[in-house]
Amino acid sequence: MTTPTNSIEELYSVLSEQLQAYHQLIELAHQERVALENEDISRLTETIHTKERVAESIAHWDDTRAKITASLAVQLELPHTASLSDIIAQLDNTSLSLRQEVKQGLNDIRQEFANLLEQLLFLYNGNRKLLEAGLARVNTTFDYISSATSSSDGQYTSKGRNQVAVQCAGNVLNWKA
Repeated sequence: MTTPTNSIEELYSVLSEQLQAYHQLIELAHQERVALENEDISRLTETIHTKERVAESIAHWDDTRAKITASLAVQLELPHTASLSDIIAQLDNTSLSLRQEVKQGLNDIRQEFANLLEQLLFLYNGNRKLLEAGLARVNTTFDYISSATSSSDGQYTSKGRNQVAVQCAGNVLNWKA
């Protein structure tokens, strides 16, 4: 069985890896914005595929972190659902011989995660707005092309728009209609 000290150092290592992955996501969000602004679909596709791979690694690290955190919480006599903040607070109350830089590092990582998530939300919100604007342009173009080719007041022929509606064409011969 691992000791709380080993678990804390393992947690620190996993959180550091996760932090690197979140930094990658921020860089990819910037690349996504550039691709959207330049309307570079191939670059956008490539960036999205890379984001998916990074998100998979984050999910892996998150599962690992959750297992370590649950185990550490039990070792520190906390509920297994204890948060990182709860664990850090409990570390200050225990007599574990942890290196001070590990304790401080956990606090720093927790704060950096909060900052990175806020930055990601801001970037993703901006990228979403760019996507929505692009979609609106595509829909407007589609609507324009559709309206030019559809016959709302007649039938479009090779000689132009026929002003007699199709359903009314037989009315010329049927004077009682």
